[in-house]
Amino acid sequence: MAVYNGFSTRKREGMYNDLTFELMQHLQFQILSEYKHKKIDNEAWQKDCQSLLKRMEKMEREKFMPPKYSTACNDLKSHLSIKLSPSSISPEKELPIIQGIFYIASVAKLLKKKFLH
Repeated sequence: MAVYNGFSTRKREGMYNDLTFELMQHLQFQILSEYKHKKIDNEAWQKDCQSLLKRMEKMEREKFMPPKYSTACNDLKSHLSIKLSPSSISPEKELPIIQGIFYIASVAKLLKKKFLH
């Protein structure tokens, strides 16, 4: 049996990759809107984000190998009141993902301070 990043078929892997890409675009939109001081419909944004993360979690139930990218958004899911599913990723593998997110957030904060004064 071929392994497609933990999915049983290439089609399922592609669908998961598309969701991951869409989530990154969605998060980028929110961050850039904040930096550019653009008003967005936060309620609609949250609803879309919840939908994306729920769909990713649903697909991850059939994914038998890490990484499960929705776990990198556990704090966001908690903030948006999305029911968290138990993580099947070991803490050792989850930590680098979380550290990367915090690093990106800290760099973004520094850039905002430097360029938006």
